[in-house]
Amino acid sequence: MDELCLSFFNEVDKILGTHYSRSHGRKKLGTKRLMASMCQVANLHALGVLIIDEVQNLNEARSGGAEKMHNFFVSLVNTIGVPIIQVGTHRASKFFQRTFRAARRISGLGSIRWDRLPRDEHWKRLLKRLWKYQWLRNPAPLDDDLESTMHDLTQGVMDIVIKLFALAQIRAMVTGVECIKPMLLRKVFEDEFKPVHPMLAALRSGRAELIAKYDDLLMPEIEGRLLTLTRSLDNLSRPKPPAPPVDDKAKRLAALLEEMEIPRDIAIPMADELLAENPGIALAALVHKATAYLVQEAPKKPRISKVKRTEWGCLPEEDLRRRYADGPDNECYDRLKLAGLVLDLRPLLKAG
Repeated sequence: MDELCLSFFNEVDKILGTHYSRSHGRKKLGTKRLMASMCQVANLHALGVLIIDEVQNLNEARSGGAEKMHNFFVSLVNTIGVPIIQVGTHRASKFFQRTFRAARRISGLGSIRWDRLPRDEHWKRLLKRLWKYQWLRNPAPLDDDLESTMHDLTQGVMDIVIKLFALAQIRAMVTGVECIKPMLLRKVFEDEFKPVHPMLAALRSGRAELIAKYDDLLMPEIEGRLLTLTRSLDNLSRPKPPAPPVDDKAKRLAALLEEMEIPRDIAIPMADELLAENPGIALAALVHKATAYLVQEAPKKPRISKVKRTEWGCLPEEDLRRRYADGPDNECYDRLKLAGLVLDLRPLLKAG
């Protein structure tokens, strides 16, 4: 629970540029004091809603047990004064359904359980919309065979549906098939989704004792495979530029500069200019001149000298530091107000 409170302060600091994680975010303060500080910060900045994501990752043992977790969330809901939305996978439900009191108080105005999609009209409408996003040369129309294959393989789990659809298209492009077919879907599923085969087999069986073994579906690292296959697709679709003629020195120099990751619109005029200024010089020397030109030292920014606090009294009168140094610290506000530097909000409030 302490980690949850500390994460709250870190996120507030990221958004507002504050430093609450330093002043409030210390574990030794204890959960109760951290929660009180959370409520104070939420009220100070008029927080509208608090969203706690990945609730299933809360460690029951480190939190002191299920009862302490229940008490923490009930107290947080009662004291923070803003709506709290808790988001998690199915595994998170076991934390809040052990007692009626916890389930009733923590769920507030209700809870939404987003389960896998059954093979009904909602599933078919969603798949029809998804099927429009085919980037293949021979896009296949969605028929009953493809629709039933997709549902049989993914069991309506949306994350797997999207990733299987994307990976199947990439496989079709790489192999040159350029069309999605049931056999291709099954092959991609067999090759890329092995970590979730047991979970999906349990869902496919419909047997409660098998499904109960997997309180959460752990998805494979498909994003990494998507990136890898996309790179291989880029290499296939982007042929290397033909080598320039051997006798064309300007083109050879420009090609070398491009290989050094210099943009083409800079490399070509730079090669022409270097050859015009040095017509008889060797190619290696020209490359050396180009790199020397690119790494020229940037002009140094002028250093700004800092005024020591003991010297603030010597600054011009319009400098706020001078106003601060002209008298005791506890009278600084009065001096600023006397100088007309403090906005009086009372007339505006009365007018409103």
